[in-house]
Amino acid sequence: MRLAGTLSAKGELVRLVDFDLQDKLLSLKLGNYHTAGVADLLASLKVPPEEFLAPLSGTTIEFAPAGMCTLADIPTEASDNLAQLLSPPKNGTLIVEAGFDSPVQVLLEHVEAVICVAAADKPWTPHQQKVLLEIKEARKPIWGLFQGGSGIFPFE
Repeated sequence: MRLAGTLSAKGELVRLVDFDLQDKLLSLKLGNYHTAGVADLLASLKVPPEEFLAPLSGTTIEFAPAGMCTLADIPTEASDNLAQLLSPPKNGTLIVEAGFDSPVQVLLEHVEAVICVAAADKPWTPHQQKVLLEIKEARKPIWGLFQGGSGIFPFE
């Protein structure tokens, strides 16, 4: 969210997508917890992406909430509308907020790089390490950011 806010403050158009389909914390924080969104699109409910993209007041950010469907409702293949949703706005930037339980393979088809937020005092769980390995095997650059920190570093 901070990255989206920083880019927006500079006048850049930003599409912010909550792809954390389990916790949906960003949608909860922004008050869009009980609205259609990414999960509904992935579950192939006939919801066109433009119906749930909403501008965040006072910014140049358009936000796509996580949606109401659960991970269990989502098939392994992506819906056709996902590519439309996961494309940056014209002359803008796409930022996707995802959790380690998000459908990683679906997401990796559409992103150019990954930023992982790490807690300095917690080691990665075996599941998190598996997801990071999937990202690395997909040849996507991974950047790290410590929770509450401002520095970003290449993640090896």
